[in-house]
Amino acid sequence: AKTETNFGLCGFIRFQASSLVAGAAQISVRLVDDGSADPSRGDRNMSDVQRFTISILLQDYPPDFSLPPLIEIFQGSTVHTIPEFAVNISLGAPYESSQTFNFSLQSARDSATGIQVNDLFQRFDIDDHGMLRIQLDPTRSGAFQVRVLMTDSGTENRNQQTKEFGLVVFPSQGGNVADQGLSDDGISPRDLINDFSDRRPVIRVQEDLLQLQQSQSVASYAFDHQFAIVNLSFPNQVRVEYSVVNVSSLELFYETPRVSPNGTLFAILKPEIHGRAQILVQALVQDNLCSAIEVEATCLGTAVAAMELVVLPVNEAPSFSIPKYFGEVENSPPRTIPGFVSNIVAGPRSEEWQAVEFVVQYITTTSNLFLDPPAIDEEGTLTFAVERVKHGVVTVSVYAIDNGGQVIGGTDATSVTKRFTLKIYPEPQLLAVIPRFGPATGANLVTIQGRHFGSKYSRGFASSEYSDVAVYIGSSRCEKEEIVSDTEIWCTTRAGMGVSAVAVNISDGAVTRSGIMEDAYHHALFFVGGTLQIPHASGFVGVGPISGGMSALSSSTASIQKSAIPVSKSVRALQGFEHKLIIAGEFSDPDQVGTRNIFAWDGHYVSRLQGGVNGFVDTMTTYKGQLIVGGSFVSVQVDSGFMLTGGLAGWNGTTWSKIGDMIVDATVTAVTANDGLLFIGGRLNAIGANSFKGVAQFDGNSWTSLGDGLAGGNVFSLLLHENSLYAAGDFKLAGRVTAHGVARWDGNTWHSMGQIKGVVKSIAVSVQKVFIVGDFTEIDARPLAYLAVYDDGRWSTVGAAVNGPISVIKFISNCMYLGGSFTAVESDNNQEAKSSKTAMYAARFCSDVAEDRFVSFEGIESFDGVAGVNVIVGLD
Repeated sequence: AKTETNFGLCGFIRFQASSLVAGAAQISVRLVDDGSADPSRGDRNMSDVQRFTISILLQDYPPDFSLPPLIEIFQGSTVHTIPEFAVNISLGAPYESSQTFNFSLQSARDSATGIQVNDLFQRFDIDDHGMLRIQLDPTRSGAFQVRVLMTDSGTENRNQQTKEFGLVVFPSQGGNVADQGLSDDGISPRDLINDFSDRRPVIRVQEDLLQLQQSQSVASYAFDHQFAIVNLSFPNQVRVEYSVVNVSSLELFYETPRVSPNGTLFAILKPEIHGRAQILVQALVQDNLCSAIEVEATCLGTAVAAMELVVLPVNEAPSFSIPKYFGEVENSPPRTIPGFVSNIVAGPRSEEWQAVEFVVQYITTTSNLFLDPPAIDEEGTLTFAVERVKHGVVTVSVYAIDNGGQVIGGTDATSVTKRFTLKIYPEPQLLAVIPRFGPATGANLVTIQGRHFGSKYSRGFASSEYSDVAVYIGSSRCEKEEIVSDTEIWCTTRAGMGVSAVAVNISDGAVTRSGIMEDAYHHALFFVGGTLQIPHASGFVGVGPISGGMSALSSSTASIQKSAIPVSKSVRALQGFEHKLIIAGEFSDPDQVGTRNIFAWDGHYVSRLQGGVNGFVDTMTTYKGQLIVGGSFVSVQVDSGFMLTGGLAGWNGTTWSKIGDMIVDATVTAVTANDGLLFIGGRLNAIGANSFKGVAQFDGNSWTSLGDGLAGGNVFSLLLHENSLYAAGDFKLAGRVTAHGVARWDGNTWHSMGQIKGVVKSIAVSVQKVFIVGDFTEIDARPLAYLAVYDDGRWSTVGAAVNGPISVIKFISNCMYLGGSFTAVESDNNQEAKSSKTAMYAARFCSDVAEDRFVSFEGIESFDGVAGVNVIVGLD
């Protein structure tokens, strides 16, 4: 069976061995997935065979036997023989029948005190047939608990069994009086008196808390009724009067015992007390037929009989209290809970010497849940250890046993088993964070997918809405946390910087459950893409800023960190789409995922856009839920093969398609869009059967031209602002108007924006001003190199300059970001002396909006080996 754990996918084998069978079995296992198995393509959907061996060993079972619960004998040195004393003798499993065994006396304890009695027996042996022979120390009497040990010749530590039985030894009786069968013939009162005086019965009574408050007829407990007073029967002519003349150990009774006219002794015992009492009963006997003149010796007499009442100790069951519930979280360390069991009582005060132990059993549907199962020691401390990545509900049953034994009906175990629920809560499992990157300024809605966020199983209670959740990204707690379901949480990020872990803490009373995903979220202000010097002309994707805390958004401490994404050639385009960063350019398959020139990155993993495209990608945007990709390719690779698209294609998150179901015969180097229109620019030849120059628009149904288009060169950048489309490149004509490098389309007509000497690579708008960058040196015959701003119909400097060509300009959070192949930046606000700073291919100029000027500038610190920055995409 396949199971997903925090350690990845694991396979579990389940089997049940045949009873009483040993041997070894070799198991062969092959892993098969649901992928392709086409040998012509080299596909394989199954692994090599792995083998292991399961050995089943014979187990040595302990022996077993049964004993009677109680035997009763009289004090003395007689050898007592009891056949079939030990019965149901078993050596374990059937295959253990050849083993030898023996019985031995393990211990004997006084049932009343629990004290070990070492000299109770002069002889004690049990033969192979279970016959018991014992001889007592003649001075010993009372109640005892005897433990017998059976040992066989099997494996040590598994070859023994113990059982107990109760032994009551009654004191020897005085006299040897048999039932006289008293009759009316020739027996005088004096004869009756002599008979009564010779009686010395022993009456035993058990401690019994169920009968303490009611009067008991002691005679009904007589060991041998022929000695009991109640059995005396006199002829009709004889009148007998009884009275109790002396009682020793009055503390056993609520009141002095008494004898009824018919000779029955009544006594009410105190609770929780045992011992012996001698009761002297006087009998006054008179013959009703005697005349007044007859001698007293013949007709009247008195006598006193001594009677011993033995109240035997009976063990009472122990008692205790436990809570009904205890909760723990999976992957917690072994637990020790002192005082889990409370109110532990061995019995009444007379049993305080006894030790109490707990028997713990449990039932759960989770296999292999415990490393160490629940156990409770004599102090009531609960201990258990749960296996890692295991959780479930456990019903735990507990009962107590003391060492008072079961002699003469005693109870050494609780009559009612108590139960509690042990809930091992699952930790929240974080399986995905969507998106895995967002703006450093925060306020980004993040979806956390996983397991065990909020359900009756994971929380222990049912609720229509679950709360008490805290989501942390790094050290900052999210805003607006909401448990959507047991598998999904929403939250809004706060401002942050760099790569952080995402942690979820869920509290339910004393139980707090936590889950974490390391390196799960990137706080970024922008991503950059470009080219490295070493390896030669390879590409990179960088994240920035990654230092200086939140002050890096506007201070001079910003830097770029190179991601670990392997890119073989230059990165030319970046675009966010469906919570992922789409990376495109002129590279081969990254991480061998099976795609060319374009792939997706979720902040952690690389994924494919089917097979990618068969040429370079220069530009990307989004339009009506699709990713729009432009470049010098002519086809895209879908699952069924290749699809001809020309230099423009759309990706819907699942598959590629042609835009407007037409092939765009062009090298598309610029795209932009709004809600209704898609604009493309580049070296356009035809779309379908229609020809276009430099630029075209698509309304969701059909392609149309923008006047006479753009001619005389290429288009590298398009920008929509308010009701105008701005185009930048190295073209010479915009419609029928001379426009070198920059032009504006107002929806009907093209307008020139000046004469740029060189190439304009990127265009942007900020505070109603148009900014251009590129590889140019003059505008309208005036020296303006690499960077310029258009305001009130005139081009001018921006108070900032660089020493080399610029490829891209982007405004993010009141700052202008530049990327290219320059190595220094310079600032001139007309209020300060000019100053310059090193800037290896990336720079930032931050403005004071109120004063309409740049107040800080710096080169963005990058990493070694950068040859140039081609693209910047912001996340604000």
